[in-house]
Amino acid sequence: MSADGALSLADFKYLPSEPSAQNKVPADVIRNTAMGTARIDRPVDKYIRDAVFSELRLVGIKTNDNSRVLSGDIQEFLIDDLGYSVDWTLRIRYVLTDATSKGVVFDSIKETKRNTAKFANAFGAMNETVKLNVEELLKDSRFRALIAGVQSRDEPASTQAASSTGQQAAARPAPLAKPQTISPTAPQATVSRSGRLSGVALRNHFLSLGTFNATAPSGTILIVSVNSDGSFSVRNTRTNGYSTGSYLINDEPAQVCFSMDNPGFQNMNGCYVIYAQDASPPRFAMRATTRNYSLTY
Repeated sequence: MSADGALSLADFKYLPSEPSAQNKVPADVIRNTAMGTARIDRPVDKYIRDAVFSELRLVGIKTNDNSRVLSGDIQEFLIDDLGYSVDWTLRIRYVLTDATSKGVVFDSIKETKRNTAKFANAFGAMNETVKLNVEELLKDSRFRALIAGVQSRDEPASTQAASSTGQQAAARPAPLAKPQTISPTAPQATVSRSGRLSGVALRNHFLSLGTFNATAPSGTILIVSVNSDGSFSVRNTRTNGYSTGSYLINDEPAQVCFSMDNPGFQNMNGCYVIYAQDASPPRFAMRATTRNYSLTY
């Protein structure tokens, strides 16, 4: 499936874990009927929101336009695994809001029901269930009409910035420092003769990235999402590991410094300089200032 259009994503809510829910479950637990607890590695609302984000990007929808904001209420996520097979139910209320008028322009519930073998890959089955639910949303002609033609404010129609595809709006921990707001008349990014971004060039470049794919030294692809409030997140596409973090931009010396919340991502801690590489489309490299570690994108 492919689709055109642009939007951004707000937080999702996992209603079975809300204080007012009957038979409330923990935020990281999916309801199931058999013995045991179906617990995942992060809150269900974050998992669903991230999965929806990835599926929308995969089909071609830009996710860095704040004029249309998609949120979701996860009304039900049930694994009926008491018998010889597993029945999955995922029901999400999707709400699309116009950022200018603050009015709701789309409000629809999409429900996915499917059956899998008892001993199938549970994580794969869970991902496929979310994928099918997003496809139901994308089959809605009214939704597609509303997001079609909404051009990303950060990306010209004829050119895509290097792997940059959006900006997450999920809640984040307090940042180290709040970066300055870039005005429409801010100077354009420039690079030194060595290709290294300096001063306002680095600041403008980093704050314009939104969500992008970066390659670690091991070759692993990381999905990095930069927020304007001094926070960001990283997902490892190989291990599915995830971490939020904070960043601080220094104009002199020109560098951006990361502080990761998940100890599993501690190798990303530290300060980086950014170099522009001679390539088409443009490519960049973040190089750690104190050790041999870099990210290319």
